[in-house]
Amino acid sequence: LDCYSECLRIQRLRQGGDSIAVAETSNKLGGVHAEREQHDMALKSFDEALTIYKSHLGNNAVEVGHTWHQMGKAHDAMEQHDESLHCFTEALRIFRTQLGEEDLTVALALNNVGVNYARRKEYAKAIELCSEALRIRKVRLGEEHLDIADGLYNLANILDEWRRYDEALKFYSQALAIYRTNLGDDDIEVANCLQFMGTIFMKENEQNRALTCFNEAIRIYRQKDGGEDELAGTLFYLGRIFAKRAEFKSSLDCFTESYQLRKGQLGENHVDTVGAARFVAAIERKLHSGR
Repeated sequence: LDCYSECLRIQRLRQGGDSIAVAETSNKLGGVHAEREQHDMALKSFDEALTIYKSHLGNNAVEVGHTWHQMGKAHDAMEQHDESLHCFTEALRIFRTQLGEEDLTVALALNNVGVNYARRKEYAKAIELCSEALRIRKVRLGEEHLDIADGLYNLANILDEWRRYDEALKFYSQALAIYRTNLGDDDIEVANCLQFMGTIFMKENEQNRALTCFNEAIRIYRQKDGGEDELAGTLFYLGRIFAKRAEFKSSLDCFTESYQLRKGQLGENHVDTVGAARFVAAIERKLHSGR
């Protein structure tokens, strides 16, 4: 950060404040701010780069498109989704014009626009855009690339939210197979697929299949640093299944561990911690009552 800032100071002094070199360094500086989650500062740097690129290269230059895309990611991180949709849409328009319909950069922008439509609950539009992104990636990368798994997983998430569970399961299963092939059976992406598949099976009252998915996901999460949030959520789901099966001791163990994890992560007063505590209390009452 200090190096880019000093470089930018020297470039402005020697080349003027609107040179292409200043724009390039501003973009790099924005990227560092974004990595540090300093999104306001990132947007300030990206905006400076965007203005210079437009002035020198025109509104439709690829560099302008990439800067719009970076700004979209920063707005996304700040949950400013109207702004991010505008930025990603501008980036997509430019990439299609300059790079052609089959470019991987177009696929990336399509996916980000699609995710923004899903946030607006415009699921049909989201599926259309993300499916086109996946098609391009398959053409360019083949069927077994990790980016294909990510695209399938993304589509499954949207379909899951849309409550089209059979289609979502199909895409989760396809993503799971690719993740296992490329990353092995113990990767966090494998666990995430299994967890989401388990929640669908739970909703459809397929308890045995849900238990299989959740137990395997939990096994993986326990091995990974930083997987406590996912572990807490999966334990909570598992506790609900055990409670439904009247296996209250197992249910209590799951809810208690989920509560302890959430208390450590989120604090005692967070809504998720409070929710887990209520389930712990409810199961304890059932155990004490003998029912």
